[in-house]
Amino acid sequence: MSPGLDDPKYSYNAEPLSGPTADQLFERYEANEIDADQAFKGRRVMISGEIDSIGKEILGRPYVTFKVARSRLSSVQAVFVNENDLRTMHRGEFVTAICTVDGKTLGNVLASRCVAR
Repeated sequence: MSPGLDDPKYSYNAEPLSGPTADQLFERYEANEIDADQAFKGRRVMISGEIDSIGKEILGRPYVTFKVARSRLSSVQAVFVNENDLRTMHRGEFVTAICTVDGKTLGNVLASRCVAR
């Protein structure tokens, strides 16, 4: 059963869950996507990890991908609200972002509406 959109834990302003590392989040989705969606999808979460890449996606929104130990092709991708949050970030840097987890698509765990912490 899906929670209502008016549920405060799904709000953009909700207090984020103390977060998993990007590696832990990726592993949780790899182990069981259904269980991971129940735990994280739609919720604000603090995600921390080492930046693998920084760029803009096809719609022009700024993002970072986090390195994950078990995969070179898949990652955790965090799409940010404001590209200024990414101006001072660098590949290899460890960062924490507060994001809404969107689930897993085409092998990547996606998170959106991210802000730098």
